[in-house]
Amino acid sequence: MKTKFNDFLDENLRQDKIKDLYKNEIKHLNVKLKSKINKDINEYLKPIYFSEIPLDDLFKILEKYDIVPVQEDGTYWEGLLLGEQGNTIIEIANKMSSFIKNDITFYTPFENAGLSISWYKMGNGKWEIVSYIS
Repeated sequence: MKTKFNDFLDENLRQDKIKDLYKNEIKHLNVKLKSKINKDINEYLKPIYFSEIPLDDLFKILEKYDIVPVQEDGTYWEGLLLGEQGNTIIEIANKMSSFIKNDITFYTPFENAGLSISWYKMGNGKWEIVSYIS
């Protein structure tokens, strides 16, 4: 006789087996997928300057491919980009790499990729943004 707990265990075991099958995709971003994402980012950034740094829109492009931005501690990225010019690389991870500990969702960042962002505020107040998956 199966119980809810057994169903829970069966589902977790299935998820672990799926993660084992895709272990390489969890640790390394596929070159073809990286190219697709970079094409989408380039198309989004190409024709215009921005009134603000479009982090949310860049993150939506990533999430379209089941990729999330993450902080150094492995949680979903939350933060600000400061200054009139700068650059940074935000770690990214496959959504499938997620695990929950103490009710907090963590992700395992890719070993070979990050979201590179450079910004510059022009004299007219608009932002020039360069971004790609490195």
